[in-house]
Amino acid sequence: MQEGPAVSVTAATSGTGPAVSNDHKRYDIALVDVTGGKGGAVSFAVSEATDYVLFTSADVPVKVTNGAGTTVEFEESTTSSTLCTDIKGRHIVPLTVGTHTLTFGPSTLSSVSLVIEESGEHDHDHE
Repeated sequence: MQEGPAVSVTAATSGTGPAVSNDHKRYDIALVDVTGGKGGAVSFAVSEATDYVLFTSADVPVKVTNGAGTTVEFEESTTSSTLCTDIKGRHIVPLTVGTHTLTFGPSTLSSVSLVIEESGEHDHDHE
């Protein structure tokens, strides 16, 4: 979470929002005014159907919807990581090929950092 490179984006109040990716970058997302506080949406284009891990720098509510607007349920969700104390949210979500919307908030925070990885992407380091 601490290492860059970092990309700054501003969440959208409606629609799919700016694009984020699982490209080994940290996305620093500026949250905007929404009902109940700060929040907003970004889009994530999935090229391979698999489980993805969403790491966030804060315990901010996250909802994932697919292109049809259906909510995708998390397989696992926690507010910490034993590997990195900077991680305050770790959500494993099965995604299909297509563009998904990640909606954050409402929160009292004005920003959240996000890193997306394929689940198990780093397991090969420990074999």
